[in-house]
Amino acid sequence: MLEKILRRLKRPTRYPREAVVLMLTAFATEMTLSRMILQRLPEETITALGNLDPIETPLLDLWIINEAVVRTPNTLSDEHIQSLIDGFHLESYRQFLSQALSDGDLRELQGRLRNRYTQYGELLTELLQGSTGAPFALARVVTRNLFGRETSDPVVAVTIGGSVSAAIFSVINALKDVLPRTDFQGA
Repeated sequence: MLEKILRRLKRPTRYPREAVVLMLTAFATEMTLSRMILQRLPEETITALGNLDPIETPLLDLWIINEAVVRTPNTLSDEHIQSLIDGFHLESYRQFLSQALSDGDLRELQGRLRNRYTQYGELLTELLQGSTGAPFALARVVTRNLFGRETSDPVVAVTIGGSVSAAIFSVINALKDVLPRTDFQGA
């Protein structure tokens, strides 16, 4: 998906901010972390965990992109990073409203956002630092939020930890080339 977007941009010297925002939104709405986790978990595990929370699913997908933008090594100012994050959130909200979420759902998502970003961010830091308990802690929190039921099953922990790592590094690798060449004129 990202490659198609970049090909459409024909590798310009500068990327318009809006194109980068659309790329980030595509990651959150089409190449989603929640979908990656669900595809990798055994069907019987998903059944045992229960129903997905329709608010937590896009929230997890927004979080991983937000983390990737913040964690991508670059020389952009904090103001430009925040401009990308704000644009990404606004475009993602627009996409969510056009697809499945109601206005009330979107307000609920926004109400949970800060708490989840903090919660997941702290666990991601532990995971990336190699803390041995981090995959299990992350699995408990993600399953509690996504399914309403905690588990620290080793298969679930490895699946979620691996999916989170793969997703964030995929987005970071895409952004390493794009962010330094993003044009913020008129943003």
